[in-house]
Amino acid sequence: MFGFDIVEGKPEHGFVQFDTGGCRLCLHAGGEGDRGTDAPKVVFAVDDVDAVRNYLRDHGVEVGEIRSPASGPRL
Repeated sequence: MFGFDIVEGKPEHGFVQFDTGGCRLCLHAGGEGDRGTDAPKVVFAVDDVDAVRNYLRDHGVEVGEIRSPASGPRL
């Protein structure tokens, strides 16, 4: 659809990561649950999750706790 190369993921499982040339774009499908809490997600990769979270929080952005799914990256 966008013409980006798929780097990782399986669209049939609701996750795909594209190489856009300037950044990686990860798309996660929403689940079957509540629309307000189980929505599609856009993910940005950073070198230091803690530092970026603190920076955003200190600049008025509402952020949740950092979590790490089993065998996955810190989110």
